[in-house]
Amino acid sequence: MIHIVNGDVVGNKIKQIEGDILVWREMYDFGPLNLTWSKEEQIKKRAHFFEEKLEIPSEFFIQNCQNQDRILNGIAKSEEVILWFEHDRFDQTMLMYLLTELSTKGCENISLISIDQYPV
Repeated sequence: MIHIVNGDVVGNKIKQIEGDILVWREMYDFGPLNLTWSKEEQIKKRAHFFEEKLEIPSEFFIQNCQNQDRILNGIAKSEEVILWFEHDRFDQTMLMYLLTELSTKGCENISLISIDQYPV
């Protein structure tokens, strides 16, 4: 079982539950995106953009994207995948990306948990 969450805050809040946690760290609602770019080209262009706009080092951004993709690509078709995303634009764009990737892989066992607040 793998839980895919938006950001470290959610990842830390659910770290005691059963299964592995993949914290997805991307901002698909901000920065350049183009369907004609290869994945590598997209990552490089976005890394350059985030380094200029948010001072996130390109190398850090690229390494993080590669690590996320490596883990996502390692998910077996039959593995249970639980997505933890909220209703806002940031989460919804990330959710669209992940559902597309999981669908392309042929994943068969996907659930969504969407809550509006976590216990303090």
